[in-house]
Amino acid sequence: MRSNNVAIILPENYNTKVITKPINLRKLYFNNNYIEHSEIIICKDSNGIKTAVFSDDIWDCHPFVTTKNSSRNNLNFNQLKNDCKLQVEAKIISYGWIYHRSTWTSVPAKFSTISSRLSALMVTYNFIKEKGLTSITTLSDDTIYSEYLSYLKNLKKSAGTLVHYLSSLQQAILILTHLKITTPLSNLEPVKLSKKLCKSGSEEREQNLAIPQPIADIIYGKAIELVEQAWPYKEELGQLEKQIQDNYEAGQKIVDEKINNGEWSWIEIKGDAKNKHAKAREANRFQPMSGKELLNSARVRIPYIPTKPNGHWWNSYRGELVLSCFICCGAFSGMRESEIFELTNNSFEKATYNNQTFNLVCSKTHKLGNRKTKWVVAPIVQKAIELVASLNSSLQELLLKEATNEKEKEFAQCLWLSQSQRSLKPIVIRSMNRQLQKFAKKYNAIVTPDIYEECKKINPNSLNKIEKTITIGQPWYITTHQFRRTLAVFTVRHRLGNSIALKEQYKHLYLSMSNWYTEGGIPTRLKDIQIDEDLKRNIDAEYNMSIASQFMNWLNSDSVLSGSHGKAIMKMRDDVPIIYSSWDVIYKAVKEKRLTLHGTMHSYCKGGYDCDMDGVTNPSFCVDCRSGNSIIDAKQAKWWHSQHQSLTDYLKSNLDISPSEYSHCITQIRAAEIVMNDFNIPYEVYNHPIEVISK
Repeated sequence: MRSNNVAIILPENYNTKVITKPINLRKLYFNNNYIEHSEIIICKDSNGIKTAVFSDDIWDCHPFVTTKNSSRNNLNFNQLKNDCKLQVEAKIISYGWIYHRSTWTSVPAKFSTISSRLSALMVTYNFIKEKGLTSITTLSDDTIYSEYLSYLKNLKKSAGTLVHYLSSLQQAILILTHLKITTPLSNLEPVKLSKKLCKSGSEEREQNLAIPQPIADIIYGKAIELVEQAWPYKEELGQLEKQIQDNYEAGQKIVDEKINNGEWSWIEIKGDAKNKHAKAREANRFQPMSGKELLNSARVRIPYIPTKPNGHWWNSYRGELVLSCFICCGAFSGMRESEIFELTNNSFEKATYNNQTFNLVCSKTHKLGNRKTKWVVAPIVQKAIELVASLNSSLQELLLKEATNEKEKEFAQCLWLSQSQRSLKPIVIRSMNRQLQKFAKKYNAIVTPDIYEECKKINPNSLNKIEKTITIGQPWYITTHQFRRTLAVFTVRHRLGNSIALKEQYKHLYLSMSNWYTEGGIPTRLKDIQIDEDLKRNIDAEYNMSIASQFMNWLNSDSVLSGSHGKAIMKMRDDVPIIYSSWDVIYKAVKEKRLTLHGTMHSYCKGGYDCDMDGVTNPSFCVDCRSGNSIIDAKQAKWWHSQHQSLTDYLKSNLDISPSEYSHCITQIRAAEIVMNDFNIPYEVYNHPIEVISK
């Protein structure tokens, strides 16, 4: 959600009426009256209660956080606590990001982005503080700037980490420039600079690791086993969790009565941590039934409960079940962690297309703003969601009972809750990576030499990360995002799908990103295939000759061509450029992959990997290709003629189609008319009966 008074994306249910009007930041920057600064309101919750003011060393901005799993809910200025001037400057920059301009793209940043950005900026402020400087603007001095670059180089960080540091500095410069404050380094280029300053061998971006097959078999297999074992007893497990909580609350009620009637004066209803601990201890002592008794009575309904259970066993087992459900949801959907945390009790659904039933989950994605969408999942995900929903239903009820605003009510619907102590309020789990690593250790997901070698094969772009995080003889170092990478790799490795399908499943904007996720999948699929090198050379030679012949034919004939590069070829015929000057030159360019050609029914493309792939979604984009790569010959012009006829017939017989479907058809119709004009093919111009007019 967006608001005119802030520059960041807000949670959907945030009450924007409580936001105060932004102050004049330029005036704030030049005003050295720190007392006046101190009471500036930074953040309020939806009830209008202040959670952060300017003078705080840590700005608690949790009401601004859009995702349930984010741990980045504050801005921490403690590092500059002993340098008032630098701290105020950092706060002013952060205030500018929140209330004036969070990004220089069309989509506002999330608060978690601002938090991450400030953490990175503190590296620059650490340098400024060490040098005894007074402002970030002092980096405009050439000598100081040179020392700053040396400082970054001596950190021996990867290019990716240094990009983060330098980008945060760039964003600080931009916000000061936006406020017409003189700033240094207006031409800072973080990506280029980071590659010069990074440690050797870490210039290129590294990926999250895909999990080797044997490790995945252990971790995924155990998670599925635990879910399958518990799912038939999901209702009983949910009832048991509620009974344990009710049992504690009964003991707590007895303790409260003893305190209220004056029988106990050594404990207060409310007090410090020590007092609360004493109260919780007494509540445990006065529970009507012990944890062991409750679990023994439940063994009649849940037969696999051990013969000598206790409360510690239940807490451990319950946490393991929730984690197993999370593993199933992540491993068999490819969802981001933030998207998994948006799942609710009612997220799972089934849909039938062409007599085939698909398992789907509905959730929110936070990329480019909050929006609901769906993912195709494996059947085990249904059981995982039903199990964790039943198991955590009593915790959800506790949160819902105490919710005071819409955001808290929304958090109460989250599936991934934990409660470390019965006396404490349930919270959203924020330590999934740590719990996953404990899970891998417990079930002996140990890296062997063979697993280590497979890891390198399926993660060819992450050799430094492997060396740093994966050790033979130790448990696999697992993180949540590895599920997403692993599904992509396994999908292409086992021929379950392709990058185009993954682009839809992963909600990527660009196909190149989906291809990046599958890196390592195809090489492992091909590892046992033997290649006939002679046959391959012959095929490659024939293929290259056919491409060269095609270009020679186009250049040395008077045939009509359409498409952006097709029209360019027609103009070249009287003055042929060097790249097309002879057969040998063309063939050499094709052989060296400097000149490529790929064909479809509607056009040829010479763009190779530089093609923006717009034509995948709509072939009309290839007619007037913005990259200048499309070529359309007479044979393909006939296809456009046929396409024009079929689409016009379709629109004439379906006048009530949706605007998006109409747009998809009409763009192809107009593109076909351009091609037919180029080839002098007669046609009837299509005019839709319904016109949209502006008022």
